[in-house]
Amino acid sequence: MNKYYTTFNRLCILSCLLFAMHVSGSSQDNSADHKAINSLLSDFMKAIQTRDSVSMYSFFADVPVTWVGVWKPATQQQRLKKDEKALGYKVSDFKTWFRAVSASGVK
Repeated sequence: MNKYYTTFNRLCILSCLLFAMHVSGSSQDNSADHKAINSLLSDFMKAIQTRDSVSMYSFFADVPVTWVGVWKPATQQQRLKKDEKALGYKVSDFKTWFRAVSASGVK
Protein backbone atom coordinates (compact mmCIF):
# COMPACT_ATOMS: atom_id res chain seq x y z
CA MET A 1 0.00 0.00 0.00
CA ASN A 2 2.85 2.38 0.74
CA LYS A 3 4.25 1.87 -2.78
CA TYR A 4 0.94 2.87 -4.37
CA TYR A 5 0.59 5.83 -2.04
CA THR A 6 3.96 7.32 -3.03
CA THR A 7 3.24 6.73 -6.72
CA PHE A 8 -0.12 8.47 -6.33
CA ASN A 9 1.53 11.42 -4.55
CA ARG A 10 4.10 11.75 -7.31
CA LEU A 11 1.39 11.72 -9.96
CA CYS A 12 -0.59 14.38 -8.07
CA ILE A 13 2.45 16.61 -7.72
CA LEU A 14 3.34 16.15 -11.39
CA SER A 15 -0.25 16.95 -12.42
CA CYS A 16 -0.25 20.10 -10.29
CA LEU A 17 3.06 21.25 -11.77
CA LEU A 18 1.86 20.65 -15.33
CA PHE A 19 -1.36 22.53 -14.62
CA ALA A 20 0.55 25.45 -13.08
CA MET A 21 2.86 25.60 -16.11
CA HIS A 22 -0.14 25.63 -18.44
CA VAL A 23 -1.90 28.39 -16.50
CA SER A 24 1.18 30.60 -16.31
CA GLY A 25 1.93 30.10 -20.01
CA SER A 26 -1.60 30.88 -21.15
CA SER A 27 -1.80 34.07 -19.09
CA GLN A 28 1.33 35.42 -20.78
CA ASP A 29 -0.11 34.74 -24.24
CA ASN A 30 -3.32 36.59 -23.41
CA SER A 31 -1.72 39.74 -22.01
CA ALA A 32 -1.41 41.30 -25.49
CA ASP A 33 -5.06 40.44 -26.18
CA HIS A 34 -6.14 41.98 -22.88
CA LYS A 35 -4.24 45.17 -23.66
CA ALA A 36 -5.84 45.39 -27.11
CA ILE A 37 -9.33 44.83 -25.69
CA ASN A 38 -8.78 47.39 -22.93
CA SER A 39 -7.54 49.91 -25.49
CA LEU A 40 -10.58 49.32 -27.69
CA LEU A 41 -12.98 49.71 -24.76
CA SER A 42 -11.18 52.84 -23.60
CA ASP A 43 -11.46 54.39 -27.07
CA PHE A 44 -15.13 53.39 -27.26
CA MET A 45 -15.95 55.00 -23.90
CA LYS A 46 -13.98 58.12 -24.83
CA ALA A 47 -16.00 58.45 -28.05
CA ILE A 48 -19.23 58.26 -26.05
CA GLN A 49 -18.04 60.76 -23.43
CA THR A 50 -16.80 63.27 -26.02
CA ARG A 51 -19.75 62.57 -28.34
CA ASP A 52 -17.32 62.01 -31.22
CA SER A 53 -19.47 60.46 -33.94
CA VAL A 54 -16.58 59.94 -36.39
CA SER A 55 -14.66 57.85 -33.85
CA MET A 56 -17.81 56.06 -32.74
CA TYR A 57 -18.87 55.07 -36.25
CA SER A 58 -15.40 53.62 -36.93
CA PHE A 59 -16.12 50.87 -34.38
CA PHE A 60 -18.96 49.46 -36.46
CA ALA A 61 -19.09 47.67 -39.80
CA ASP A 62 -19.82 49.84 -42.80
CA VAL A 63 -22.61 47.56 -43.99
CA PRO A 64 -26.33 47.70 -43.27
CA VAL A 65 -26.96 45.95 -39.96
CA THR A 66 -30.31 46.18 -38.21
CA TRP A 67 -30.38 46.18 -34.43
CA VAL A 68 -33.42 44.61 -32.82
CA GLY A 69 -34.30 45.18 -29.18
CA VAL A 70 -36.92 43.22 -27.27
CA TRP A 71 -39.00 44.72 -24.47
CA LYS A 72 -39.25 42.91 -21.14
CA PRO A 73 -42.77 41.52 -20.51
CA ALA A 74 -43.55 44.03 -17.72
CA THR A 75 -42.39 46.96 -19.85
CA GLN A 76 -44.35 45.68 -22.83
CA GLN A 77 -47.51 45.47 -20.71
CA GLN A 78 -47.09 49.12 -19.73
CA ARG A 79 -46.51 50.05 -23.36
CA LEU A 80 -49.64 48.14 -24.42
CA LYS A 81 -51.73 50.11 -21.89
CA LYS A 82 -50.67 53.32 -23.65
CA ASP A 83 -50.87 51.93 -27.19
CA GLU A 84 -52.63 48.64 -27.96
CA LYS A 85 -50.71 48.26 -31.23
CA ALA A 86 -47.24 48.67 -29.69
CA LEU A 87 -44.79 46.10 -31.02
CA GLY A 88 -42.86 43.85 -28.65
CA TYR A 89 -39.60 44.76 -30.34
CA LYS A 90 -37.85 47.83 -31.70
CA VAL A 91 -35.69 48.17 -34.79
CA SER A 92 -32.76 50.56 -34.90
CA ASP A 93 -29.17 50.97 -36.05
CA PHE A 94 -25.94 52.05 -34.36
CA LYS A 95 -26.17 55.63 -35.62
CA THR A 96 -29.62 56.09 -34.10
CA TRP A 97 -28.37 54.55 -30.86
CA PHE A 98 -25.37 56.88 -30.72
CA ARG A 99 -27.53 59.94 -31.44
CA ALA A 100 -29.84 58.95 -28.57
CA VAL A 101 -26.88 58.47 -26.21
CA SER A 102 -25.36 61.78 -27.28
CA ALA A 103 -28.63 63.64 -26.80
CA SER A 104 -29.32 62.21 -23.35
CA GLY A 105 -25.75 62.36 -22.09
CA VAL A 106 -23.65 59.68 -20.48
CA LYS A 107 -25.35 57.95 -17.55
